Amino acid sequence: MDESVNIKLLLLGDSSVGKTTFLKKYIHNEFNPNYELTIGVDYSSKKLHINNKVINLQIWDTAGQEYFRSITKSYFRSSNCALIFFDISNIDSYNNVEYWVNTYLSLSNNDRNSIILIGNKSDSIMRDVSNKDCFDLANSLKLIYYEISLKTHTINDISEIIINLLNNIDLNKITAIQPVNFKIKSNEFLRGIKKCV
Repeated sequence: MDESVNIKLLLLGDSSVGKTTFLKKYIHNEFNPNYELTIGVDYSSKKLHINNKVINLQIWDTAGQEYFRSITKSYFRSSNCALIFFDISNIDSYNNVEYWVNTYLSLSNNDRNSIILIGNKSDSIMRDVSNKDCFDLANSLKLIYYEISLKTHTINDISEIIINLLNNIDLNKITAIQPVNFKIKSNEFLRGIKKCV
């Protein structure tokens, strides 16, 4: 019988960089350019089979707005890995990547192998950041980098990113199944929780 492991994956980055769109594409294979902003945290899960392990992947889509950052930071500590997003047509989101990387590393105590950097909206004609600058940033931060368009890339492309991330972390160090912690610390946060089934 395959061993079961819970993996907590965070989707991080500024507001409107594609975190929710990524989640919906991966879980439901649907694309909608008009998703509402995430308030607090959105949660979905998916079961995968990797290296004789059943992976119960818990994906937490965090709000990127500064107002919610102190709330969502509490989720960093028990996470196993993260996808950090920026929008290549938004220079501010690119400039904030280092903040997200450093905050995640300091709060999670995970290493850089637990992060993949994603430049979204590669289909945009209004590019603010060059391809070279994106790869230079990833190299300087010692991160794997993918440049994608959630509008044009397929569910298989998205799945490949997830599998690559999970293959980078040491699943053997994540031993027994641990229950998902739904303990809420504030009423504001409670109003922001949504679960995709």
